[in-house]
Amino acid sequence: MNTTKPYKRTQRVSSTLKKIISNVIEFDLNDERLKNVTITDVELSKDFKFAKIYFSSQLSELSKEEIATLINKSSSFISKKTCEKINLRTVPIFKFVYDKSVENGLKIEEILRQIKNE
Repeated sequence: MNTTKPYKRTQRVSSTLKKIISNVIEFDLNDERLKNVTITDVELSKDFKFAKIYFSSQLSELSKEEIATLINKSSSFISKKTCEKINLRTVPIFKFVYDKSVENGLKIEEILRQIKNE
């Protein structure tokens, strides 16, 4: 019995969800304040009941907390539209979380640039 198969399926579905959620936010969501949101990763539970969706937004005037609040308020709409475009038996509950890794990467780049210039 191959035990790695469920993990690969979870990975494939997560990747597909990432693309679809990005499209839903860009084309189906009517909130202009969320158009600059980038989906960076999707972590899907093994039973597909929960999806933790990581996002970043570098070009917004809103704070990350305001964006997180707005996008989580829209999560049921985003979930509904996403599930119309993908065939899953279970509709996962979406939880959007701000992805600090992009911000941290930019800080590290800046530090490395400063070290190089010294």
